Amino acid sequence: MIPLKSKFKTSVNIKLDLGSYWIQDRYIPTPTHIESLTGILEGFLDYDKKSHILVGSYGSGKSMIGALISNIVSKNVGVTDINKLIAKFDKVNTEESAVIELLQKIQNHNKTFIPVVINGKQGRFREAVISSIHKSLKQFNLNFTLPSTVDEIKSKIITWREQFNETYKKFQILLEEKKWDLNVFLSDIEEYDIAAIDWFKEMYPSLTAGAEFTLSYNIDLNEHLSYILKELDGRGYGLFLVYDEFGRFLQSVDKYETVEAMQDIQDIAELADHHKSNNFNVLLITHRNLKQYFLSYGEELQNEFQRIQGRFRIYHTHSDPATFIRLSCQVTENYREFWNKDYYFESEIIKYDLFPELNGREKKSIIVENSFPLHPVTMFALPRLANAVAQNERTLFTFLESNEVGGLKRYFEVERTWYYPHNLFDYFEPAFQEFMTDSLIGRSYYKYLRVQKKVGNSPTANFETQLLKLITLWDISNLGNNQKLTKEFMAFALNWDVLKVNKITSLLESKKLIRYSLFNNNWEIFEGSSIDVSKKIEEIKNEGIDKKQKLTLLSNVLDNRYEYPKRYNDEKNMIRFATIYPVYASDLTLEFSTNSPNVDKSSDMNIFYVIPDKEIEDTKNLILELTKKDQTTLFVLPYQELLNIDDNLSKLVSIEKLLEDKYFLNEDLIVEEELLKIKENTLFTIKETLELITHFKKSYWFHNGKDLKIKSKISLSENLSNIMWDIFGKTPKINNESFNRRNISKQQLKAAKEVVDAIIGIKSNVNELKGPSKLIYASIVKNNKINEANETEEISELRLNLMNQLKLGQGDFTTLLAVFKDKPFGIREPNIPVLLTSVLKQEWKNLMFYHKDGSYINDMDGDILFDRMLDKPENYSFSYQSLNDKYKEVIKDIDECFELYIDESDASFHSSVRTNRILSKWFRSLPKITQKTNKLSKKALLFKQLIKKGEFEPDVALDSLYELDIDKNSIKLIKNESENYYDNHKGLIETTIFNLTGVNSFDELLDSIQKKTEFEKVDNKLNNLILKSNSENWVDILSFELVGVKREEWSDATDEVFFKTINSLIKIDSSTDLKDQYYEVKIENEIMAIPKVDLSSKGKLIYSNMKTDLELMGRKLPNEEIIAVVFRVLVDLYKENR
Repeated sequence: MIPLKSKFKTSVNIKLDLGSYWIQDRYIPTPTHIESLTGILEGFLDYDKKSHILVGSYGSGKSMIGALISNIVSKNVGVTDINKLIAKFDKVNTEESAVIELLQKIQNHNKTFIPVVINGKQGRFREAVISSIHKSLKQFNLNFTLPSTVDEIKSKIITWREQFNETYKKFQILLEEKKWDLNVFLSDIEEYDIAAIDWFKEMYPSLTAGAEFTLSYNIDLNEHLSYILKELDGRGYGLFLVYDEFGRFLQSVDKYETVEAMQDIQDIAELADHHKSNNFNVLLITHRNLKQYFLSYGEELQNEFQRIQGRFRIYHTHSDPATFIRLSCQVTENYREFWNKDYYFESEIIKYDLFPELNGREKKSIIVENSFPLHPVTMFALPRLANAVAQNERTLFTFLESNEVGGLKRYFEVERTWYYPHNLFDYFEPAFQEFMTDSLIGRSYYKYLRVQKKVGNSPTANFETQLLKLITLWDISNLGNNQKLTKEFMAFALNWDVLKVNKITSLLESKKLIRYSLFNNNWEIFEGSSIDVSKKIEEIKNEGIDKKQKLTLLSNVLDNRYEYPKRYNDEKNMIRFATIYPVYASDLTLEFSTNSPNVDKSSDMNIFYVIPDKEIEDTKNLILELTKKDQTTLFVLPYQELLNIDDNLSKLVSIEKLLEDKYFLNEDLIVEEELLKIKENTLFTIKETLELITHFKKSYWFHNGKDLKIKSKISLSENLSNIMWDIFGKTPKINNESFNRRNISKQQLKAAKEVVDAIIGIKSNVNELKGPSKLIYASIVKNNKINEANETEEISELRLNLMNQLKLGQGDFTTLLAVFKDKPFGIREPNIPVLLTSVLKQEWKNLMFYHKDGSYINDMDGDILFDRMLDKPENYSFSYQSLNDKYKEVIKDIDECFELYIDESDASFHSSVRTNRILSKWFRSLPKITQKTNKLSKKALLFKQLIKKGEFEPDVALDSLYELDIDKNSIKLIKNESENYYDNHKGLIETTIFNLTGVNSFDELLDSIQKKTEFEKVDNKLNNLILKSNSENWVDILSFELVGVKREEWSDATDEVFFKTINSLIKIDSSTDLKDQYYEVKIENEIMAIPKVDLSSKGKLIYSNMKTDLELMGRKLPNEEIIAVVFRVLVDLYKENR
């Protein structure tokens, strides 16, 4: 047996080691303890929170901190020992000054804090807390159980009375024997009468089959603790509750007790932080983040615990590698008696720098000379592995003396040689098994188990397993960030030569058990499929891959798709950008254009990464010519060929095709993951190859016929800024980055439309703008001082260019847009309508817009400008014309004659448009019969035609009005004629009917019809309608009933049909003998005319059914009454339908 150093202690048990001198004597200050020590001590001094949670892996010193603070605050540490402890901190570094100051102050604290230590699972939380407090108080000869005892006695009596009647009766008998009334007894109990309480405890077993009286802890925890804290405060004491292994309690708590436990945890946190005595401090110690203990619970409980956790101050501690290294060298001193010192690893220690926390002298004296039997890589990995696992009591220190599989003690007794890092796997494997498969550690471990089964029983199986263990440990501990698993390093870690490493890695690769990740520059466990994926990829490649597919895929995998002219963007307060496209050199010709469908038209510039698949010099000369044609284009050409780039692109396309092949993926469950891993490496290789371009290493950057010699991202940005200033130097500055872009939100679009409407003068004016619309107006119009004396130079030049287009008289709307979009302005599209209307505000009334078919856009507003004209500018045109003086007189006459129809909002329109809008409003106010008729005077008809024409060609219509040469009186006559037509038409109908019937008024007409026979009244529709009318509505009734259209909506054709119908009805009325066509039925003084009609088949059926029903009625009614019923029905139907 090999003894360990006597002063070494593998673990601390706060409950058992409380008060031990060696706690503060052997405590070694470490950086990871500073925060927790500071925070907890501050709580005792009332500086901060008094409720704390300490999280850390086993062996990281959590319990040591709890024991150390317990000893200090309970005054178990003398002044001398405190000063020694302070001296230890003072030697470390200046960061511990806060702890030193707190330790000095804590010596003079006026309270002694009684440590209450709970360890692991001890039943219900409140039971564990209360019972532990009372046990600790008893050690200080303090007893505050009376309130709890009184509450318990009262609870027992109530339970007996309500649930155990026989027991309650026996209790009452015992009270009577003691001459006690129940109320008096309860009163004595509540006054803490010791005699009454002791009597109850003595007689309790006689009522409960011998059970002793104990507290059930179903009490108010908050109230009980408050009582104890108040009593302790009066005696100069406080409580320090330390719950070690609190995670064990959380793991084992019953789901039905969870709510109670959570409430109790919250209560003690609040009590510690808010009790007026300030003498209660709480420390919960666990080895995992608390959230992990509740992953199996519902989301609601998880959120509730997260809220409770927020009431605690939380600290994290972890194993300190430097401390472990120093301790382990001391502890393993006796092992080195068996070391022949033939292997020092000195060169490797220098090469790999695994111990940055040690200086050069320490690395030699501790690692090189005194690490045996712990291999340096083991020393490096062990603290980090312990921190990562943090799952059980397999810690740094238990490892040093463990006799379990993988433990140092047992290993050395058998092997008597170096302890290599892969052996750690055996020691920590039970800890790995505790992790669920959905955790990072669990996934790594179970991946190892799957591949280890595939190693087989070959002669090299043991070596293969060792390497798999090493890779798994590296993954679990996340050590790849510190040291990559290169072949040279693995040879050092396993004490193999590189040839052996090459052999074993090749074997494992061939079995698809490991792979080298180019992206991570590290070896990793990899479980491959049973399919020969590489062969499948080659088959697809051999079928041929289209260039377009390769370029599309390459575009998608580029880390940067865009580059920005930062200085230009900052100065112009906007975002211009250049889009990057890969292109094959063989696709470049002198006809190459950036207007191809594959090029994004929204980008300000284009950068083409040229993949050289032909002679570099030829490509270079071609590109120099191309760049002279387009200033917005850069071509990037590497100095040399991009090695295997085309082959790797073909491979990548093949992988993507396989990933989309569902049938192929279903052949093996693992094949998709294997494809993704191959894709990852392929992508890395492609990106690495492209670094000649993307990292500005060895490439030409051609623009405008010369090489810009760009060597960095900053240089590229600066060159892009210079180019943008050359092209778009006159872009107006718009201080609204969220709006000054190609695509805006719906809210911004709505606001921009409101701005345009306000500028034009529709609905509102610019002073009424609010919110987003006000901001847009201010950032575009106000900031550029548009239409002000000190207007910006950019806006003035923009106006000049626009006026040059307008002075041509007419053109396509696209030509106006081109002024805004092209050099030197390059204005973003959403800004154009606002700038168009504001810059041309003074000329707006002279500007008219037309549809593609030539029709005028009458109601121009923000909606039309944004939603239609910007979207399809090729469908619109414009004309620009100022008003000729010759039209002023006719416009003035129309204004005076149609004054009621003038709208102030029309003032912003061209004079011809405004005039037509006035006339159109008047015209639309007329009845439709007036609008449609041609039965007006020649001038009135021509006037009406010009109004209609003006809706599409207002300028032509105004000119035609002028050519009519009509004065104000003529216009008034036309207006009166049109407005009176409807009433005159009614009079015409009346006169026509009166003349045809030989009467002079409606009353005479009605009288003449009433004198006609019943046959004539019923048969003639005209007579029938007149009888239903009166002198006010008879014309309207006739108009509608005879032609089916209201008179105000008649056309001339309807008018003609009406008069023909009237003539026909009057002639029939005077010439037809109706007696043979009707049955005459006399009723007193009235006569009913019943038409003689042959019954249809349906009529015959109704007649048959009615006759049958009447015959059946004859059984219950006399025939006379049945006939009377039929007669009554006949009369009613006749009158209703007359």
